[in-house]
Formats: sequence, structure tokens, C-alpha cells
Amino acid sequence: MSITGKGKTVAVVGAGLMGHGIAQVFAVGGFRVNLTDVSSDALKQAKLGIKSNIDTLIQHRIITKARGKSALGKVMMLQDMVVAVKDADFVLEAINEDPVLKKQVFKQLEEVCKPDTIFATNSSTISISDLAPAIEKRDRLVGMHWWNPPHLMQLIEVIAGPETSKETVDFTAKLARELGKVPVICKDSPGFLAPRLQEALVIEAIKMVEEGVASPEDIDTACIYSLGVRLPIMGPLRLMDFGGAKVFYGAFEYLSSKLGDRFAPPKLLKDNVEQNKLGIRTGQGIYSYSEKEKKNATRERDEWLIQKMTGNKRRSKRRS
Repeated sequence: MSITGKGKTVAVVGAGLMGHGIAQVFAVGGFRVNLTDVSSDALKQAKLGIKSNIDTLIQHRIITKARGKSALGKVMMLQDMVVAVKDADFVLEAINEDPVLKKQVFKQLEEVCKPDTIFATNSSTISISDLAPAIEKRDRLVGMHWWNPPHLMQLIEVIAGPETSKETVDFTAKLARELGKVPVICKDSPGFLAPRLQEALVIEAIKMVEEGVASPEDIDTACIYSLGVRLPIMGPLRLMDFGGAKVFYGAFEYLSSKLGDRFAPPKLLKDNVEQNKLGIRTGQGIYSYSEKEKKNATRERDEWLIQKMTGNKRRSKRRS
């Protein structure tokens, strides 16, 4: 299957919140999409949801009216899953997070789909290795985890199971890029990549509420105006390189002495401190930095933060 939306057919199994949004993205990207669900009501709601989402994109000039109209004409609503998937080049499963049901679906898919069809799951929690036994050609099964709302969120996690072929992983990542998304590739690990990071933050926030450290409102506000500003331009690892490995190592040691082993410094961080790989200041941390990068990094960061700050002020004035 070549990387082109024109003339290609994608099937999405499950027309719920994620499924219909994913189908919409494929349609806007030029694919013919068969959206299938056992519930006729779900398909009716999906049609309304896609129309509403596309109207919003047109209103904000993200897509043209012509492209939106064309996308609406590319989505076919089908209750019969066999009819929906039998000629598809790529089938994405987006049903409930139930491994038994998902395995049943993949078993059915392999029985009726073309021999070279790629199967993807949008699961955010279930391991690819747990689903793979349902089919024979396990090299064609891959995780393709979208974020809600899929028509607006850019990230797609491409998860390689133990038997997923490199060709399947590469194809899925290229497909995500063609759709205008940003793919990241990770191994089949509990929580995958971004969900694991998110859950770590959420569980600490909940614990702080339980402990009475601060109100829920202040905890959320602290994230919005600190992490929520810096992380979009750096990510947690580059952020640590800017702050310095010794600073974070010391913080982890103190926190682990007070709050337990979940804050114990990881071996990689300890090794970097011992080897003087302290971050951007020394030219080596989690990342390596050239002299040019060391010189320009702080300026580029500050310029982005100024743009963010002035943009927030403009939005505040419009609301007042």
C-alpha cells in the first residue's frame, strides 16, 4: 500500500467519540472511509458529529468549504462490518477498551480482509502483545493511539508489538504524517508513552488534593501557568537539561526522602551527574548540544515564551 490518500480506502471500526473523529481526519486527508458500528444510533450521531466538526474547521479557516464538502462525501456509514472492511487497505479499531471484544474483532477482520491489510488499534491502555494472539499475521498489527479530540490533537503514538514488522510501523508513522499529525514511535510498554506521562502527573495531583497541599483549582492553575507553558516547547527531558542534572538529582533525592521511592533518582540521571553530563551548560545531558545550540537555545526559548505571554494577554483583553 502506497502512502497516498487518493483512491485508498480506510475502515474505522467503532463510531463513538474517537472513531468518528478519526474517520473525519482520514476523510479530510483524502481517503475514502468506511465507518462501521453495530449501532445505527451511533452511526447517526457520528454523522452529525463529523458535520459539526467540519463546520468548526471551516469557520476557523483551517480547511476550505470545498475540502469540507469533499470530506463529508468520502465517509460511508455501514452497520455491516464485513462490507465495511473487506476491501480496506488499512483498518483501525476504535471500540471500547475491552480486550476480549477487541480480540474478537481482530479475529473477524483477518478472516475477511485482504491479505496485505494493516490492522491498527486505537487502544490507550491494552498491550499490543495481548491482542496479537487473536490473529495469525501478527506482523501487520500495530498500535495507533490518537488523542481526544482526534480532529484537533496532533499527536499519534505508533506502538510496535513484539512481532510488529518495521514496515508496518514505518507505514503507520508515514500515514500519520500524511494526515498532518505528529507521530512518535514506542515499544509495547504499559501506558505506552504519553498516557504514562500523563498518569504520573495526574496521580501526583490527586495525592496533593488528598494531602491537603492545595485546592484542586490552585493545583490546576499551577500546571496551566508553569508546566503548561514550558512543556510545549521543551518536553520534560529537554526541560531537565536546561535546569541542570544536578538540580534535578538533588530535588529527587530530597523528595524521595520525604515522599518515598517513587521520586528516587533514576540510574540514568545518576550516571549523567557522575559523568558531568549536566545538560546544556556542559553540552551533554539527555541530549547533545552543539556550540550554536548552546548559544541560541535560551534566546529561542525566551522568544517563544514572550509570544505565549503576549498572546495570553490579548485573549484576556478580548474576554474582558
